[in-house]
Amino acid sequence: MFNGARGPLRLDVEMPVTGYFSRQSACHGQTLQLKVSANKGGPVGARILRLRSGDANPAGPGMVFDDVKVLPTFQGVRQNIDIGSYAVLPEVATDGSTTFAVNIQPWLIRPTGAVIAQGSGWCLRLDETGITAQVGEVSVDLPAVLARKYWYRLWLSFDADRQVIGLGCKGIQGPQR
Repeated sequence: MFNGARGPLRLDVEMPVTGYFSRQSACHGQTLQLKVSANKGGPVGARILRLRSGDANPAGPGMVFDDVKVLPTFQGVRQNIDIGSYAVLPEVATDGSTTFAVNIQPWLIRPTGAVIAQGSGWCLRLDETGITAQVGEVSVDLPAVLARKYWYRLWLSFDADRQVIGLGCKGIQGPQR
């Protein structure tokens, strides 16, 4: 991956302090919640800025900020901020029979599809029309229009002797925000 003029984007390096507000903006009297993670703990300070100019053009006025409020220092705590969701599955052998299940909560279902899980010789995919499982040369489609932000349990069984795939899907929880 490349991160503009800053060079390669390093996913193995974690920023010492990361944070965000519960909302991107607020009017007078509204409340913002600050969410912060500090790798090593210790005191953390923050401030609220008003953006007067967001023009990054060198010939323009540039980035202009006004301090609105300096927040009190507080004790930082490490909290994982996962980029996307993923699971690492042990290698599933496709030369024998196997069964496994995954819980998913799709937020963005693309027409081109997405890989839900994969391993050596097998793949579980989701697109707008349903779920597809493939093990070796055998594949099966499960027509199922999944709703965004709902939790589902998907399971895949493979009978190596009969070369049969079992594929299922069940909603397990309502919408999440």
